[in-house]
Amino acid sequence: MTAPDPFAVTSSPWEDAPIATPEASTEEKSPVNSISRDCMDINRVRVTLKGGVGYEAPWITIDGADIPDALKAMRDFKVELAELIEITGKSASFFHAKYQAPAKQAFGGGGGMKQPASSAQPDRPANVPPHFVYREGVGKASGKPYKMWCSTDRNSNEKPIFV
Repeated sequence: MTAPDPFAVTSSPWEDAPIATPEASTEEKSPVNSISRDCMDINRVRVTLKGGVGYEAPWITIDGADIPDALKAMRDFKVELAELIEITGKSASFFHAKYQAPAKQAFGGGGGMKQPASSAQPDRPANVPPHFVYREGVGKASGKPYKMWCSTDRNSNEKPIFV
């Protein structure tokens, strides 16, 4: 038994085929299944005001039946639109601050991967001056981990003491 070839051309799509006409129904059409005229209007326009470039930026859309209708809505409601923009921005800022995802560790910027602060500072050796602090991390240029005691003054000429 062989299966029919699904790619075989049995008739041309340009041939006139009889169109089946549905039989007339005596039932009334349900309003739920009918499409409103507003949904089919091809001249509708939507103006989107976006408060930033990312997906997290708030936005406001203004719909109009056509371009003059959208312009009229924006001109007629300038004061209300300005208040809506202000409230939307404040609400988005509050929402983003309240539900902000934890920060990701940064790579790049020439700094290598940042290490979390050491939980236990080693005992201060006798040769370390009292104004030195303990630091550890990953070198920017080499990418190698380091542990050292260094001056709190970045402009100091004192050399760090590596552990």
